[in-house]
Amino acid sequence: MNVDTERYRALRNTFSNVRERQMENASLLDLEAERERLKCIRERVIEHLDELWERATQRLEKNGIRVRFASTREQAQQMVLEEVGDERLVVKSKSNVSREVGVGDVLSGRGIEVVETDLGDRILQLSGESTATHPTGPVAHMDRHDVARVLSEHLGYEVEPEPEGMTMLVREEVLDAVGRARVGITGANAVCASEGCIVILHNEANVMQLMAHVDKHIVLTGMEKVYECLEDAMCMARLQTFYATGSPMPSYVDVISGPSKTADIEKRLFYGMYGPREVVLIVVDNGRSSIARRAPELLECVGCGSCLLHCSVYGVVGEQFSSCRGMGGIGVAKAGAAGHMDERLFYCTTCERCEEHCPVSIGTCGHLLQLRSDFVRSVGELLPHHRIHERILSEGRAFFDASPSRIPSLRGHLDIEASTLLFVGCLSSARRQSGIEALSALLERAGVPFCALSDERCCGSPMLKMGYPHAFEQLASENIRMIERSGAKRVVFPCAGCEKTFKDHYTLDVELLSASELVLDLVEQGMLKPSSPAPLKVAYHTPCHLREGEGIARRIEEVLSRIPNVEVHIMEEGCCGAGGGVRSALPELAGAMASLRVEQARRMGADVLVSSCPFCELNMGERGMEVLDIAELVERLTRDASGDARAQDHVPSG
Repeated sequence: MNVDTERYRALRNTFSNVRERQMENASLLDLEAERERLKCIRERVIEHLDELWERATQRLEKNGIRVRFASTREQAQQMVLEEVGDERLVVKSKSNVSREVGVGDVLSGRGIEVVETDLGDRILQLSGESTATHPTGPVAHMDRHDVARVLSEHLGYEVEPEPEGMTMLVREEVLDAVGRARVGITGANAVCASEGCIVILHNEANVMQLMAHVDKHIVLTGMEKVYECLEDAMCMARLQTFYATGSPMPSYVDVISGPSKTADIEKRLFYGMYGPREVVLIVVDNGRSSIARRAPELLECVGCGSCLLHCSVYGVVGEQFSSCRGMGGIGVAKAGAAGHMDERLFYCTTCERCEEHCPVSIGTCGHLLQLRSDFVRSVGELLPHHRIHERILSEGRAFFDASPSRIPSLRGHLDIEASTLLFVGCLSSARRQSGIEALSALLERAGVPFCALSDERCCGSPMLKMGYPHAFEQLASENIRMIERSGAKRVVFPCAGCEKTFKDHYTLDVELLSASELVLDLVEQGMLKPSSPAPLKVAYHTPCHLREGEGIARRIEEVLSRIPNVEVHIMEEGCCGAGGGVRSALPELAGAMASLRVEQARRMGADVLVSSCPFCELNMGERGMEVLDIAELVERLTRDASGDARAQDHVPSG
């Protein structure tokens, strides 16, 4: 893996522009209702794929469209070669399936000139790069200066980095090729069984130009792209366009239900009037049947690329976190479900933002975790994860020195009776004790009795994230037994990962609460009275694994901003890079992601970066900026307000 944050800076900027456009246009769609409807549509489609294709094929062929089915990549390539025949020039529009099966390469290898008509794809083609970075924005990783360099090299003279001028240069060249070509290749966004038609979405009108000039139109699509009817396909079109570009609809929606034809003279049918006389649809399986059996939800993907816009890993390594099946985590998951697993399964930090921002709410992280387990079992372990696994099996904790008994402020609270129990967590016990010291001090100051377990076990999150789910059950059962025996009515978690694991995987009849929520409650109830003697600007990083994190972040902004001289700003969503086993196995990736978060906090003019998770705090705290837990910040401000003699002491950040 090549971790180069500068290389992908343009990619992050481009994605940020799309997110802003989505926010501007979100009110134009009833997103919640549309997402629910599309989810039902896609579930129904995947459940009835064979039946829908049988109906679609009959109707398409009745409408004059030839239909061919390719089981493998090689079959798809051969079919394209057969359809192209002796032609030496092919024009092509954006098609992720053609990229998947390598159509461009196989045609070029036979001496056939291939000209991409989509602006982004043409620039990518001229650059010599083989991998796009977004399904609808192939060169999202390039800025205008990069594009100017590509065009200058291609044309042999200096091209100014002016977008409109560069667009016109590509346009002239593409239109010349379209005018000469007799065969065109496109993808398809949908095939409608009831109507027997093909739906293609585009913005540049290049597909219209292609169809107006070629004699044969070859359409490549995946078998998952079939829909019951055109109305269902239009629901997809709205959401795919919005989540891909931020616009409520594309500029053009082409519905093709047969070749170009006329019967205006004596009602005799003639094909190829102003468009292709022949339309051929090649439906590609290429492992999709295997995915449908193993992880059918993955085939519900509509290819919008919204998951990429919100993936902090992708923002640092780009197309390196991809596979031949697609970009980002879902592409890697599809490859794994089709039987092709590799270490890219472990790039994901399991932040779950991909699911949150997916128009059909695909649980990509869950699929990746299952595939990690399969990988560990059938291929092998990652060495850093193996060491943590062995340590937890032997010690019950992720670190040799991860015991709550090592924290001085807890020694009077171990294994006593109290209604509130602190579940300290391995990292807080071993590497981030300052957060626990601060939290203990706040609870004592507020008069809240609490206890902790001297023999606390790892919550099990590392086992679930690293591919060892079999080791989780024993840890969970031991923790449940000790918590029930303690008599506590409430368990408080300084660690967001521990809290999420308990809420998602444990069965306990007690209240589960993050430490941040408890601290905010105590401030709002007047049991803690923080104050800042000098202006303090705080940037708050919301941990990915903090349940109800967005709501807690808003509470932090609201509650702490009431403190005199304190100004709180919530950082834009993003992952610190420490989660999902990434920090232990891929420290360079984790470090690059943390550096970007710190860079963002500095751009905000923050004096201190604050979070609610020891993993985030440790990872970001190694990047040259003071990083505090929310408990540490409030404890410092409470000491300042009370005039404590230690008020000027520094609360270490890790």
